Amino acid sequence: MLDIFCYKMNNKKKWINYTSLSVAFIIFVGISTHDSNTCVLDYNFTQKEKIVNGKLKKYICNYLENKGLHLEKFSLQKAQKIKNTDLYKMISLMPKGSNLHLHQISTLSAEGTFEFCYNNLYVYINVRKTGDLEECSVYVSKDPSKVPKEFILFKYAIDKKILSKQKVLSSWVMDSYNGNKHEVWPEFHRKFKKVKALGKVEATYKDFYKAAILENIKDNISHLELRINLLKFENDKSNYGEKGIELLKQAYYEIKNDYPDFTFKIITAQPKNRLGDIGFESFMKSTNSLKEKIKDTYDLEHISDFIVGYDLVGEDKVGSLGSYVDKIKALKNISINLTPYFHAGETDDIENGGIVKAYELGSKRIGHGTNLDDYPHLLEKFRNDKICLEVCPISEQILKLVPNIALHPAYKYFKAGIPIVIGSDDPFMFGSSGISFDFLEVIVSWNLNLSDVKQLIINSINYSALSLYEKEKAMRIWEAKWAKFIRDYSKPYR
Repeated sequence: MLDIFCYKMNNKKKWINYTSLSVAFIIFVGISTHDSNTCVLDYNFTQKEKIVNGKLKKYICNYLENKGLHLEKFSLQKAQKIKNTDLYKMISLMPKGSNLHLHQISTLSAEGTFEFCYNNLYVYINVRKTGDLEECSVYVSKDPSKVPKEFILFKYAIDKKILSKQKVLSSWVMDSYNGNKHEVWPEFHRKFKKVKALGKVEATYKDFYKAAILENIKDNISHLELRINLLKFENDKSNYGEKGIELLKQAYYEIKNDYPDFTFKIITAQPKNRLGDIGFESFMKSTNSLKEKIKDTYDLEHISDFIVGYDLVGEDKVGSLGSYVDKIKALKNISINLTPYFHAGETDDIENGGIVKAYELGSKRIGHGTNLDDYPHLLEKFRNDKICLEVCPISEQILKLVPNIALHPAYKYFKAGIPIVIGSDDPFMFGSSGISFDFLEVIVSWNLNLSDVKQLIINSINYSALSLYEKEKAMRIWEAKWAKFIRDYSKPYR
């Protein structure tokens, strides 16, 4: 039997350790609104859902019997072990609705990125660190004569055993990082820099994102919202950002021909601490112009936005959302009124206040929001106004925003009626893929039942940026897929 203790004293966080099946669980409850009257979840199962819920609980217990696996920090090696469990197999086959939190070239897993690079004759890799050039960095060029001497063809490096797959993957992902929380972001950016060329060169741009989208579809995700930086390719004569967005739209349409139920939206993004080679106002004007010019016209009877909003991303400690408040408000005077989907609360610094500013600026969802609990006056506002938190459990543990996923405050928010969704953030960085690994981590760490999981998936559709027509259609499609999943998993042989 699996037991989880929740403890509350004077409405403050208290940590209680309890060991069951030789596994330590630590769950906390810290707001007075946590009771049965505020919980939005529906625990009324159909008869077949009861059977599937029983199997889910059985698989959780079987998973927990391997104490080392559950307590092990997420990594590429752990992911391989997880894939062999009944729990992962069940979650991977589950229709999971939307993945609403993904970032550009980190969307494709490290394994998927390796395969993409290996099969692409425009991708090169360096085999050793040279000055500022990091080991296993990639370079993209159609013209071999323009490739710096430090790089060799990726496929050649692997085929000739100059580099091994394990060496490359270990160099790319962060699962071996054991430094302190003050060094984690520099390490993150160092890793990201190694493959950023894949998302900056036209030769690989469309095909790379097709591979990333298809990997998510394979994981039974029906809708993606991708945060993407606007960019201008070499010799690109179009408006700033236009060519990249058009290529993403082409990739989407090509995939939609084979997967007609799949939908895809773009949230433009720029770092809070630096706005590349354009200023904030130019970024917003470009986003606004592209939003009006490039529409999703796949279904001509129901044309919708392809670009659905914008974000200012990055660690809260480095870039302050508060410094943009006046600039954002001023843009409304020149008819720029884009929907914000801000990253905020991605810090343990209570003085930062980014999540407060995100709320005041009308952010429809909040990326991460791990420090919401530091602002008690916001808890009720988030619940009443249905401000959804995009929770990325694996990312938030590896980036040291939470000590482990069992201690993640989002569990408490979820049970208090604050809507949350599960996202994967940067699968490439963390050794994961799709979103099933993130679901597995919260299902086990929070002892979720099938109704909890179902609610998280429904949230991912309801709080997406799809139009009302698209949401209603997506919900009908998901309900049919869910019913089939329940039928299949309720059979005795599953």
